[in-house]
Amino acid sequence: MHILVVEDEQRLAFLLRRVLLEERHTVDLAHDGHSGLDLALSGTYDTVILNILCRRCSCSQHVVQSRIA
Repeated sequence: MHILVVEDEQRLAFLLRRVLLEERHTVDLAHDGHSGLDLALSGTYDTVILNILCRRCSCSQHVVQSRIA
């Protein structure tokens, strides 16, 4: 499964990536909403793990809406 993790806290993002990689997933990280939105719109992800309370993810609602559409 190809997973996008959008998380501004880098330590948490790297921890999530490590756990998901151990489960044999492909993982990309974005540390802010703008890069997360760009990656999510690429259409290559099976799922997105998104911190909706992310301080630097002001466009997180757009990431969610893009995945629903």
